[in-house]
Amino acid sequence: MTEIQRDAIVRGAVSPALCSAWLELIDEAHRRLAGDHSPDFVPESSSFRLRAVAEPSATDVWAALSDGARDRCRALVGETIVIDADECWVRRQYPFGSMPSRHHSHAWHQDGALRFDFAAHRDNPTPDEALLPMATCWLTLTPCGVDAPGLELVTDRVDELLRPGQLSEAAVDRNHPATTRTQPTLAAGDALVFSGDVLHRTHITHAMTATRTSVELRCFPMTAIPHRLRGDEFVAAPLSATT
Repeated sequence: MTEIQRDAIVRGAVSPALCSAWLELIDEAHRRLAGDHSPDFVPESSSFRLRAVAEPSATDVWAALSDGARDRCRALVGETIVIDADECWVRRQYPFGSMPSRHHSHAWHQDGALRFDFAAHRDNPTPDEALLPMATCWLTLTPCGVDAPGLELVTDRVDELLRPGQLSEAAVDRNHPATTRTQPTLAAGDALVFSGDVLHRTHITHAMTATRTSVELRCFPMTAIPHRLRGDEFVAAPLSATT
């Protein structure tokens, strides 16, 4: 088992019962948002911002997480965390046979590239601060990885922001062969917690028949909010769970 695989997976981060309750609320919001052309809904990925759901909020999700999940976030970004409420998402991934017409799965990317202007730096070296110091807490509300799409992660450490040309399937296959990747099988309530440098994409096969719904939080150190995100709404992550 590789270092990233061992560290990233947090089993039972949220109870299955809570996942089921949240899923009902999210299903209702999905039907509403998909039909009213909401700016919070992205049809190309069947995603919408978590703030578009009455509950749970980003702080609700954080408070419900197990100590292991919150501790993993702190290990990556520091003890005092803020969550970017503008970049917390509900994601839905479909099997190939039932994808909506505009939907596609996520290709290879790093979350630490969030809002970086690649075009503006096309002919210049990538600045040191381009790769954001952050953690993604990716929580699945449904089983995934076997019957439903999950995530595929590169287990090699990637210490720089990769440019678009380095993110093509051919380039990743060349630089990060199958032996350096993991495709975890997760139960409802399991989470993946990883830093912004980790290269990942949707894991989907033609054998899959079920839909996956997940929620993700984007966490940052309170004392080092990235300049290019300073117009976003940030909420404090409580130091301990609510009771």
